[in-house]
Amino acid sequence: MRPWFDLFEASREVIIEDMEHIRDDYPELYALLKRQDIWRLFVVPLHSNGVLGGFIGVDNPRIPEQDFSLLQSLAYFVDIEIAKRRTAEELRRLGLRDALTGMGNRNAYLSACNLLKKRSCSLGVMFIDLNNLKCVNDTFGHERGDEYIRTLSELFLKHFRSRDIFRIGGDEFVFLCENMPEGLFHAKIRNMLKEGEQRFPGSIALGAVWSPRSADVEQMVQEADRRMYAEKQRQKVERGSGMPACFCQEKNFVSGAE
Repeated sequence: MRPWFDLFEASREVIIEDMEHIRDDYPELYALLKRQDIWRLFVVPLHSNGVLGGFIGVDNPRIPEQDFSLLQSLAYFVDIEIAKRRTAEELRRLGLRDALTGMGNRNAYLSACNLLKKRSCSLGVMFIDLNNLKCVNDTFGHERGDEYIRTLSELFLKHFRSRDIFRIGGDEFVFLCENMPEGLFHAKIRNMLKEGEQRFPGSIALGAVWSPRSADVEQMVQEADRRMYAEKQRQKVERGSGMPACFCQEKNFVSGAE
């Protein structure tokens, strides 16, 4: 079938009025089609956004002119349907992605929770709040605040799977770590917090729980949120007022605290 694709790439059809006409030039293709009792064949390409995606054909058409015209019309409508479905899928995908970080958004988070309630698996849940995002925005501007969010998101992605992380609010993230052993879950948290504190001290407030039952996901998120809030309050008492240390001077915080 290789000779066909040169025609398809040029948006041309394959028209074989009599299979005997290709016997000498394309013996392998002839043998393949002959075994299927094909003696006449029409094939037209399928394109999506100008890219060849497949083909559709009719074996042994009874009325060549009518069948070929019908085949071209069918291919046209199939092309349109493929384009519509791809557009719908892209819109659905965008509707589940956070534009700033590329992580799952709140819609994706709610969908994941609904699925987890129906499954029988272990689950680690982590709730993270970024400290003093409003203060960063007010002091350095929203572009710097966005940079703050993106940079810490990259830290999260370094230690956890992207499919497990959801940005559910401006400075709030939920991790839903399905089928991750408890020891590994807590080890990953320790490693992430250690690196986060070295690079961006005082920036992360975190609460986490683990359970062998994913059906309890909503209660687990609430408990992780409660623990995160308690940790946030503890940090405020320990640190006092003001921004985390790495934001006390106007500089590129991506390089970490001095």
